[in-house]
Amino acid sequence: MSGANRISSQRRILIDVGHPAHVHLFKNLARNYIDHGDLVLFTVRPKELEKYLLENEHLPYVEIGNNGKSILSKIWGLFSKNYRLYKIVRKFSPDIIVSHGSFYAAQVGWLLRIPSITLEDTGNREQVLLYQFFTNLILSPQALGKRFSKSHIFYNGLHEFTYIKRNGEKRSLPVDASDRLILVRFVSWNASHDISGGGLNHDQKIELIDFLKTFGNIYISSESELPDELLDYKLKSDPGVFHETLMKSSLIISDGSTTAIEGCLSGVPALYTGNCTPGAIKYLIEKGLLVAANDLVNIRSLLPGLRANDYSGKLRLKRDELYYESVDLTKLLVWIIDQYPESLKVLKEQPDFQKNFLQN
Repeated sequence: MSGANRISSQRRILIDVGHPAHVHLFKNLARNYIDHGDLVLFTVRPKELEKYLLENEHLPYVEIGNNGKSILSKIWGLFSKNYRLYKIVRKFSPDIIVSHGSFYAAQVGWLLRIPSITLEDTGNREQVLLYQFFTNLILSPQALGKRFSKSHIFYNGLHEFTYIKRNGEKRSLPVDASDRLILVRFVSWNASHDISGGGLNHDQKIELIDFLKTFGNIYISSESELPDELLDYKLKSDPGVFHETLMKSSLIISDGSTTAIEGCLSGVPALYTGNCTPGAIKYLIEKGLLVAANDLVNIRSLLPGLRANDYSGKLRLKRDELYYESVDLTKLLVWIIDQYPESLKVLKEQPDFQKNFLQN
């Protein structure tokens, strides 16, 4: 897969996704290759809006099965999804497989002797154990802080900067996008890495929303069913403009780490309320871009500071500084794929080579 053959050969790249954020993470990578006449195929394990987002981006995909909720269904899914993915990969015959933490992709790639690249930014040990011995490269933000194998390489940046840009466009929205718009995000806590975690319960969600009413207009995005008392607040806009809604908000409260990270990287004051604390969350808290609390008393005490007039300005300055220090992950991935396997040797022997791919 040397870059010297780039013009004369058509690449075939398979990308496995299992979360809406994965579609955003890889959509620009896919477009890069599609625009150059290469073949890209997504395999998807639908969780929430993955299929909608892929169709909205006009990206080709094949389903390999839904993510299970129980421990038994997850164990069964390890075999059934691997089998489905195995058949798809054999038929598509990709040059390389890319995923975010997908042990299905890594295991099938290993079986078929197809190299795989696995992005990892949460460090969930029970998930990493299922792919770390099968993938050719684990690529993580420095913020993760844990090295899982000799093939684990770190880059300076965050996954979310692949699609959350410093000068993100704020188009018109089908909601009342006043200065008092508050976006609340609830996740389902059904992922394998969520087994020991959890968010606010039924009564706490209602109490939180009742308290927030005094601060502005509330819109709730939720993976799970909302209590009847909160249905009037459900975000009904096109899921394809979720990030526009996020960027138009004056405050974001999320028990999902991805939305909290997307919020502060968009320059919007964000409060993370989840019980799990991945490396990227810790990193952003240390940098002063994000605050966290998972009980209503502390949530209430933090809100006035997030609403202060000078907080947003300081947040954007810190965000801009972080942005320009960060590697453009899409560009780095394109180079890794185009120059594979030589690129792995370069990254291991010359860590500073990544500075050739800084954001601009």
